[in-house]
Amino acid sequence: ACETHEHSQLSACASCLARLHEALALYQDELLAGFGLSDAPSFEEWLLLQREIAHQQALLTGKKLVDSYEALGEYEQAYGYAQRLLALDSYREAAQRQLIRLLAYRGLPDQALAHYAKFRQLLRDELDAEPEIETVNLIEQIRRGEFSRPHAEAPHSSPMGQHQLPPPPSPRHDWQEMPIIGPFFGRAVEVAQLETWLVTERCRVAALLAIGGMGKTSLAAQIVPTIAAHFDLVIWRSLLNAPPFAELLSTILPVLSNQQIGSMPQRPEQQLHLLFNTLQNQRMLLVLDNLESIMQADQAGHYRAGYEVYEQLLYGMATQQHQGQLILTSREQPAMLKRLEHDTSRVRSLHLHGLDEAAANQLLVSRGLSAISEDEFALTQRYSGNPLALKLVADTVQDLFLGDIQEFLTTDSLIFDDVRQVLDQQFARLTALEQEILIWLAIGRTTMDVPALRGHLLQAPSGRALLEALNRLQRRSLIERQIDGFALQNVITEYLTDRVVEVATQELAGGQFELLHRHALLIAQAKDYIRRSQARLILEPLAHQMTMQFGLANLRDHFARLIQQLHDDAEREPSYAGGNILNLLLYMKLDVAGFDLSALSVWQVDMQKSALAGVNLTGADLTNCLFRQTFGRLETVAITPDGQTVAIGDEYG
Repeated sequence: ACETHEHSQLSACASCLARLHEALALYQDELLAGFGLSDAPSFEEWLLLQREIAHQQALLTGKKLVDSYEALGEYEQAYGYAQRLLALDSYREAAQRQLIRLLAYRGLPDQALAHYAKFRQLLRDELDAEPEIETVNLIEQIRRGEFSRPHAEAPHSSPMGQHQLPPPPSPRHDWQEMPIIGPFFGRAVEVAQLETWLVTERCRVAALLAIGGMGKTSLAAQIVPTIAAHFDLVIWRSLLNAPPFAELLSTILPVLSNQQIGSMPQRPEQQLHLLFNTLQNQRMLLVLDNLESIMQADQAGHYRAGYEVYEQLLYGMATQQHQGQLILTSREQPAMLKRLEHDTSRVRSLHLHGLDEAAANQLLVSRGLSAISEDEFALTQRYSGNPLALKLVADTVQDLFLGDIQEFLTTDSLIFDDVRQVLDQQFARLTALEQEILIWLAIGRTTMDVPALRGHLLQAPSGRALLEALNRLQRRSLIERQIDGFALQNVITEYLTDRVVEVATQELAGGQFELLHRHALLIAQAKDYIRRSQARLILEPLAHQMTMQFGLANLRDHFARLIQQLHDDAEREPSYAGGNILNLLLYMKLDVAGFDLSALSVWQVDMQKSALAGVNLTGADLTNCLFRQTFGRLETVAITPDGQTVAIGDEYG
């Protein structure tokens, strides 16, 4: 219809833009995703062609929308469609170039350059290619400050009647940790409420509270770009990896002070004083995502040991005189914040409930379901309108019930209580490779590209098998494609982390290794903050569980028996188990003198702070281990007569 409709230019036609928007929103996955007839090659050939045609139409639709809104000067709208376009094809360099250009138009040159760096790395890692000359020239213009908006005047009014966009945000915004969200359904009331609180009323603290999967992070990511122009600076930080307060502040203060702060004070109260003093003269919006990661599991509303200073941060944000504002997302409300909410209008809490019927129906249709409204309503009611649960269940309906919601409702007896029940069902249906990928992403706690994932897998599959598994996980909404690799939603990361600790405890207690054989609980070669997170969130609870079961006095002997069991394994397969046991021993500071790890695979062990005197590592495979220091000046070298083993002594021994 848009092709035949007469108009001077597409950007001037509201009805055509609306139709294109609806068309793009409907395209969520390939045609007949997951369906195939292996014994009907003619049908398979036809289906492949139709899928490609539909995909190309979606790409063309997305490009038209980006071009139109860019021509209108509606750069926020254009940027959103550019993200959607790249979600369909992240290797499409013209679209990458357009997104970089839009970031620059929005006054975000640093983010444009950072996005380019990630894209260039993606090309090198996965295609062994370099960016096109047009892209390089664009980046050079941005670097030299020679790239400016073509619309110096106020943006043209939108043909769809939307309000005019505010001025472009400051280039000092630091929101790289803000996730890229896909289609966003409903929540108009919540968005308006947040905008009123933060922009009109200028409340100090706004808490988004709900159970897992309800869309707290997505709502925050939806509102932040909308209101960013009202702030001098926006900073987004995820607490998923439970960073200590000093570590968090060390990433915030340099941005806030424009790199003017030298050394960080040692005492928490001094750090807070410096923060609030810096906030006297500039309006900052800080987003802390996943606050529950630093809360106690067994005492609602209270912080874990060592994280109490976060309460002082929240209290100061709410009560002291400054120009800072805070959005936090959490599954539980901090006790102190609840008290403050009763005492002052500076603190607000928004308790998210499920999507309404209309928004839930939009979501289900976007997942390929088109049943009668009564069935969709029943499905929404059963899963309390939880967006993540509805996405996962919609895929189950598609895969197992051929899209028949009524049959699913008749057969399935699950009553929704927590999204983890849905994840239990989803995880049980995955192939071994798909499960392995998810667990590696959860342990890694950051995005991973295909080469990194392949390098971690104990038995690397073919490239095609790995990509097909990743595509299936994407279709099931279990992983998300980012510019620099694949990532998990926070709630899925937490679910899988808990599962890893539970299964690892069982395997260490019983001596039957499967997960511990295929996965490293700590990735020694990861960045320091990731390694610390893995220790806090995996090794620490695992050590606690093992101590509770065996008692600290008996653990050393138990681990010695497990290592002997690895020696007794006749096949001596490569395995992460030996490295996992040694990492746990070192983390618990147990005496490792006398342990025999000779000829075993001892992978991904962090030995930086440990003395291994008396540990037999003769012939051990120490791939990807992290040692206390690099070699100094070599003093002696010895080679065995068979030429298979080299011994080196340096100035340190």
